[in-house]
Amino acid sequence: MSAVPPKPVLISGGGPVGLIAAYALAKEGIPSIVFDENSELQEDPRAATTHPATLELLAKLGIVDQVIEQGLTAAIFRFWDRPTGELIAEFDHALLKDDTEFPFVVQCEQFKLTHILLDLIDGMDNCDVRFSHRVIGVDAGEDEVTITVQTPGVNEQISGSYLIGCDGGRSVFAKKWISPLKASPGPNGFWS
Repeated sequence: MSAVPPKPVLISGGGPVGLIAAYALAKEGIPSIVFDENSELQEDPRAATTHPATLELLAKLGIVDQVIEQGLTAAIFRFWDRPTGELIAEFDHALLKDDTEFPFVVQCEQFKLTHILLDLIDGMDNCDVRFSHRVIGVDAGEDEVTITVQTPGVNEQISGSYLIGCDGGRSVFAKKWISPLKASPGPNGFWS
């Protein structure tokens, strides 16, 4: 990156995507603040499969070995029909051995990844993670973005150079920018 923004990058959502963004920015010397509505990292076992492309990204950030250590590797990935227990499809990642350093998936729940990232971020002075801070409003100007954050005591406004929305489909961003586009699923079920 060529120039450090004059104000921090604001990140709404302290799950794996938000913390990866914050860590990647911090490694480049770019300050950021992460806001998460939860009081602490969530321990739910969601999003367990990490695919080769994501493993490559984690390798660039220097944390892939920790993720592999925390999870289980599987060269063969299977899709099952839950009601019948029938095998629907099988993909052998060994077919990718000439295309990636990681011809496998890693079963590592997202809470394990967020703990790895938070531990790394805690040692950096250009990144701040704020729990119990829910982004409830956004106002984008020409040179900055201002968010309204609901905290346990009071709402506050915080300005930054950019805003990264990593807080899911029901976020304030989806309501403000996606909903007005009147996006709707097409006949094939994909959103347009």
